[in-house]
Amino acid sequence: MTGQNTHLRLATAAAFGAAPMVVSPEAPRASPTDDLAQCLVRNTTGGERLTMMRWFAIAISSHSSLAGTVAIRPGAVEESSKGMADLFTELLTVRCLEEMRAACAGGCQTAVEAAFGTLARASMGDLQTDPEVAAC
Repeated sequence: MTGQNTHLRLATAAAFGAAPMVVSPEAPRASPTDDLAQCLVRNTTGGERLTMMRWFAIAISSHSSLAGTVAIRPGAVEESSKGMADLFTELLTVRCLEEMRAACAGGCQTAVEAAFGTLARASMGDLQTDPEVAAC
């Protein structure tokens, strides 16, 4: 798999990997994956969520069917990938380490995809509040 395909696959999995969860007052305690997802959302800033959205935008715009639609400046792919890798590492090994350990007991790949899906939706929500985006 090429680097572009890997970025697109990861971006798509993170953006759409988990369905939104509806919680009622009588709902049972959240799962470890839900705890990890909430930790990721609580422990990222607006700027960090923007880093994630830039990475998604670059990954998705690399798809052949979007060729010529979006111009990506030289160095942006590497810069974005490094920023996302640094954020991913910091979140899973420092800020949300305990939640990550608990979630991995039930399967790491599935837990991480679902948790980052929740973070991706929160990040998209941040972008959608921008008046210029809302006007589109």
